[in-house]
Amino acid sequence: MSERLAAISGAEAAIVALVDHGDPKTLVCEAVGGIDMAHWVGVRSPRRGLLAVAIDTQTPLIVADLPADERYDPPAEWRKAMTDVGMGMAIPLVASGESLGALVVVWRRGSDAERAARSEVDDVQMFATHAAAVLQRVRIQQQHARSDLWLEAAGQLARLLLTDVDRDHAMHTVSKRLQQASGADIVGVIIADAGDTTNVASVIFEGLETAAPPDMRLPRQGLVAAVLDSGEAIVSKDYTRQQGYDPPAQWSSEFAAVGLGMLMPMAVDGEVLGVLFAGWRRNSPHEQDAFTEAEQVQTFADLAALALYRIRSQDCHDQLVALQERDRLAREVGDTMLQRLYAAGLQLVTSHDLAAEPQLKRNLMTTMHTLDQASDEIRNVFFRKSPTEPGNEQES
Repeated sequence: MSERLAAISGAEAAIVALVDHGDPKTLVCEAVGGIDMAHWVGVRSPRRGLLAVAIDTQTPLIVADLPADERYDPPAEWRKAMTDVGMGMAIPLVASGESLGALVVVWRRGSDAERAARSEVDDVQMFATHAAAVLQRVRIQQQHARSDLWLEAAGQLARLLLTDVDRDHAMHTVSKRLQQASGADIVGVIIADAGDTTNVASVIFEGLETAAPPDMRLPRQGLVAAVLDSGEAIVSKDYTRQQGYDPPAQWSSEFAAVGLGMLMPMAVDGEVLGVLFAGWRRNSPHEQDAFTEAEQVQTFADLAALALYRIRSQDCHDQLVALQERDRLAREVGDTMLQRLYAAGLQLVTSHDLAAEPQLKRNLMTTMHTLDQASDEIRNVFFRKSPTEPGNEQES
């Protein structure tokens, strides 16, 4: 759009600046046509000056000598390149009553194109009107597609986590699905350890050049500790400047590039089981959309928490079954041993009655006493009552 307009009008530059819908006080340069200033694309600047007036009032502004206008306050990157401009237009991009941004068109001072443009104001405004309609349609399509992607990813995740999966596989799945849906550059799952108040376990981090080994231990500190202790989410568009920001040393350089960052509590019934982290690098194409999708990221954190809770419950159930099986086997072994000892005792009694020599009788009697003691010890080990059973406090 910007290139076509610059070519038709002979403008020095045609610039599309859109309102950041995640931060309405900020404008983002989305495209530049005419002069070779591709590095302008992505430049963010405060919503001020001529552009702010055009966007806020939804009124086109045509200025004969742009640099001389007191409202002329462009970003530093624009000002230097436009020292020779004369006439300029700031045309609001309005669709369905919403100001999406502004189309800025400037001509070189004294050029033939500048003189011709004075009679083409209506044409530029019509161009801007059609451009706004196209932008709105594209934005709606993108929002629907992104919404569908979130719903599909959440549905797949919910179905998967209802099956029998181990903890690490489940958390890998959460991280990958979240990356696919949100476009996050870094995703991490950090598990709280109820038995360790000074450390947490890092199950998985996606998007880092330095991979995290399985069950890596991290200090329970900074922003992670704040979320674990409070159960409150942290969402910041300038994550590295958030009070308490303290990433692991081995990842500090990679985290330094993060702009938007989210730490979401993974909680079930008021218990915070861990923290889900998602980070987008500054000027990521997904950063602005993601800022409005914190609720969807929290949904992933909730699903991850349910998976952890289910896995933990299953582990406890498995441990209980194993203990019950051990108890059953122990009782069976105890019964067998007692039966054999009892049979051996009967044989000794018979031998004692048949023995004629006194010394042999004494030896057999000693052996029978030893067997009786062994039987009592086996009963004590395998069949004694639990200390909590009524009537057995003294024995316990």
